Parts: sequence; C-alpha cells; structure tokens
Amino acid sequence: MADPYLYSDVPVLRNKLEIKNEKTLDLVEAEQSRANMMLLYDKGFDDFSPAGLCAIHKYLFGDIYDWAGTYRIINIQKAERLLAGRSVWYSNDDDIERDLERILLDAVCIEPIEQTDAIIQVEDNVKYQKYQHEPYTPIPHTELDADPEPGMSLSME
Repeated sequence: MADPYLYSDVPVLRNKLEIKNEKTLDLVEAEQSRANMMLLYDKGFDDFSPAGLCAIHKYLFGDIYDWAGTYRIINIQKAERLLAGRSVWYSNDDDIERDLERILLDAVCIEPIEQTDAIIQVEDNVKYQKYQHEPYTPIPHTELDADPEPGMSLSME
C-alpha cells in the first residue's frame, strides 16, 4: 500500500503549501508550529483528553497539513537519532485512541512521591509512553543537524 501521507513522486509529507523539499518543509513546519504554540499559550488550553490533544495538534499543524488533528491511519516506524537510528515501538493505528486514553489515565492516577529522583523517573516514564504512542506524525521528520547561530535562543521566551 502506498503511503497516503506522502507525495507520489517524492518522500515528503503532503502539505497545503505543496512544498516538496523535506528540509524546507521541516523549517516551515518548525516556524509555523512555534508561532502557533505561542498563540496557543496566550489563548490557553486545559483539555488533555484524546479529543483535546487532537484539537491542540490541529491548532499547531492545521495551517500546513490537512490531516492535522486526526489519528494516523497507517502504522509507522521512525528512525530516531537519539536511539542510533532505531525506532521506538509505536501503537498500531487501530489502537491509538485506546492506548492514549490508557496513558492519560495512568498519568492522572500517579500519586506524588517525595523523592525528587522518583518524581523525575515517573514523569520521564509517562513522557516516554506518550511519545511512544505518537498518534499523529505518519513518517519521520528530519531533524536539523545545524546548531543554532551563536546567541540565538531556541526557547519560546
């Protein structure tokens, strides 16, 4: 089956801007989603249900992708630079909503722990699980290899 998220002539995500160069699309996506994130922070959000997370995803990426805010419809593997090019195990496309609900329920049910190291471990574990169930991105997005220019901040402050 052909990947419905990719252009047929180049391995780049179909997008509203019809950009077919992956590095250019990555830059545009990064800048647009960063701007939308700042607007979202100003607007505020508090719905972390599966539907709420879909709405956040649509807000962040809806200017670029028609499928933003919807669950992916194919199974994926993504080479992760931090894992030496290996992929984490992602939820099957048919299981995303169920897995996401379970992860969110687990996150809500975590009781506070006094030790700082234990809290970090619990938070890291939950973040890892959420990342593992990445419901939206259908294929890898190339990370920029270049370091930011000297004095340039990547923070949103």
